[in-house]
Amino acid sequence: MIGVAETDSAAGVVQAVADRFWPVATKASIVAFRKSGPRDPVRDSAATLMLERLAGKLRAKGLEVSSAIKHGQPEEVFLREAREISADCIFLDSDGSDHGLNDGFYGRSLGKVAAALVLAAHCSVEVVRPKNLTDEYLKPAA
Repeated sequence: MIGVAETDSAAGVVQAVADRFWPVATKASIVAFRKSGPRDPVRDSAATLMLERLAGKLRAKGLEVSSAIKHGQPEEVFLREAREISADCIFLDSDGSDHGLNDGFYGRSLGKVAAALVLAAHCSVEVVRPKNLTDEYLKPAA
């Protein structure tokens, strides 16, 4: 399962999954979350297009892909969906899942969503880091 939000980093997570070699008939589920609140048809349409574009990248690699936008808190959405589909692994970015579709930004370190999933998921959780880390993150701690 790939947990995404409305961020540029969602493409990075999908690309990290697409870059792997998967057995024939491997299934992937892309799950985006939306916090409850008023709907914006333009944003809803854009989110659906984003999910379809991401799914297309995985289908091109031979994966069977489903996608959905679910409502609720991201930790709860991702944990519930992973259990329902019996996911073997949850992939998400290090901080992008702290954004919600039509929502704001919470923080830049290891996001609270990623931390919650690492602690509570029934399966493995892979946190995908961006490939363009700056030297700031590569220097040893003093």
